[in-house]
Amino acid sequence: MKRIILYFWKENAQLCLILIGTSVTQILASLMNVSMLNALIKGNTALFVISLGKMLSFYLLFLLFTYWQIQKTSRIKQKMSTHIREEMTKKLAMTSYNEFHSHQVGTYASWLTNDLTMIESAGFDSFYQIIAGGISAVLSIFTLLSFHWSLAVFSLFMGGILISLPKLLQKRMTAASSAVAKENESFLAEVSELLAGYDTLYVFHLLLMIVKRTVTASKKLGNKKNQQAKVMAKVAITGASGNIVGQLGLLAVTGYLVLIEKLTVGSITATGNLGGNIFNTLGNLTQQIGAVQSTKPLFDKFENIQYSKPIVTKPLPLKSGFELKNVSFCYGEKKIINNRTQQFQLGKKYALIGNSGSGKTTLVNILNGKLREYTGTILFNQQDLKTISLDTLHQEVLYLDQSPYLFTGTVRDNLTLGEDYADKDLQEALAQADLLEMIMKLPQGLETPVGENGRLFSGGQKQRLALARGFLRKKKIILVDEGTANLDEESAVKIEQTLMKQTDVLIIMITHHLREKIRAELDEIVDLSN
Repeated sequence: MKRIILYFWKENAQLCLILIGTSVTQILASLMNVSMLNALIKGNTALFVISLGKMLSFYLLFLLFTYWQIQKTSRIKQKMSTHIREEMTKKLAMTSYNEFHSHQVGTYASWLTNDLTMIESAGFDSFYQIIAGGISAVLSIFTLLSFHWSLAVFSLFMGGILISLPKLLQKRMTAASSAVAKENESFLAEVSELLAGYDTLYVFHLLLMIVKRTVTASKKLGNKKNQQAKVMAKVAITGASGNIVGQLGLLAVTGYLVLIEKLTVGSITATGNLGGNIFNTLGNLTQQIGAVQSTKPLFDKFENIQYSKPIVTKPLPLKSGFELKNVSFCYGEKKIINNRTQQFQLGKKYALIGNSGSGKTTLVNILNGKLREYTGTILFNQQDLKTISLDTLHQEVLYLDQSPYLFTGTVRDNLTLGEDYADKDLQEALAQADLLEMIMKLPQGLETPVGENGRLFSGGQKQRLALARGFLRKKKIILVDEGTANLDEESAVKIEQTLMKQTDVLIIMITHHLREKIRAELDEIVDLSN
């Protein structure tokens, strides 16, 4: 967290100035109590009224500084949270395909939501409370020094004891927070999976499983949070005990100084307020420091995301497709692809067939850059595939699987994916994918919503929309991994025929059901079982 605070040091420095203003006005207002009480004892009405007016002025300034403090704190917190999310998603964007899929999507969502919420509340809020309290305590001690040196010495002595208390429970607090964060991830992953499987559970009349497993996961999360609350309760009681001893002790010292006529009676109200500033701050310090330290495992987790800076290569005009030379690939000790030599030439159409487990999907994932741990040599555009950046590769290659993902939004959103394209280009891509006529008949046309993951579109329409994404970006190579396996016969044939019509596009298509209409249009059938 220190790195993030320092990254925004200007904003945090400005906030510190506001916090100083808040503390100064509060202390000045409390000092007016001394003048008012002394004026009442002496029967000096004029001094009482003047002191009351000054107190009102200081409190108005205090409220103004408090307003600025709340506004500024919120802005800085959101800036820092956005910066953390930006850093985290940049790292995720640079992780390998396998590394990314080592966690469930729900886990990453938990990092970006639950963990950030915990960092904001337990980390940033507690940090600013420590800073505000620290400023208030230091100014209060200097003010006590102006009354009598013994008050400042006593406050420093008790303050030292209170500051040392967090170390007693530090490990327990960190462990409890880490456990809650992990259980939050598990809970979100469990609930996300259950809700994603709603349709399947609905068909089998097992929707009550959502309730049962959600309750079980919620109880586990609740147990971890209860354990954390138990630790935090011990921390709070420890700090409160020190706070009580400190304030009572300071009042006792002040009373003694009044009795020996070193201070006026009115001083006891000010030292009581100042002691409250000091010991409330230090009493809560145990809990606040513990809260800040409890976020360390979260920051460590973010820092330890495995990623590598992408290779940057200059795109070259595409002159040739893929050439494999003695390529092998293993999952553990099991060899999936064994010394495969093969050419896939631009503009030609290939079907990959073979028994389950023969390496069809593995080969497509290698060609798409998802898997890099192969042996042998693969040339793409006459360059070693391992030396080509994924960005350069994916400028030319479209990967289409059985269930292409559609984002919640419109047809236009799912075609452009946030990039700028003219309507003419969108329509040409849709026409190339045999989807333009259907889209243009819809009342909203390109602005038609597709629903969550394209639920408002049929399987064939989703596949064509995914194809149109590639045609829009002038992809010259399309890798199809059982892209028509989940479609009805008519839709499947139409999409495969659409692919075969792309005369200048290299098509590599995995299939378990090679249709006769398509077989005749293929340039080569590659059987990976051999």
